[in-house]
Amino acid sequence: GRLLAFKPHLMGCSIEERWKPLVKYFYYLGISKEGMKRILVVKPILYCTDLEKTIAPKVRFFQDMGIPNEAIGNMLVKFPSLLTNSLYKKIRPVVIFLLTRAGVSQKDIGKVI
Repeated sequence: GRLLAFKPHLMGCSIEERWKPLVKYFYYLGISKEGMKRILVVKPILYCTDLEKTIAPKVRFFQDMGIPNEAIGNMLVKFPSLLTNSLYKKIRPVVIFLLTRAGVSQKDIGKVI
């Protein structure tokens, strides 16, 4: 109730089109109900975001880096704003920097991010 009072635009998000697919996807990444609650409180706009256009490409990027789903889920619970950052303007350049300049191995990139 209180969240909706402060973020009324959440009322306009489709439960069928946005919330349900996102919750299923978060479960797929091993995110618990408590983790989803934290994401909702910290970055409620994610529950109105297009899963296929905005969230899935970023998760696929991390999967392609060899980061396990559970580690990606943990990362998103700790830093939900990762999903609102631009993949090509922010996330990818930082990861490339860490791999090429900072000496972080691909095996350890998930721990650093």
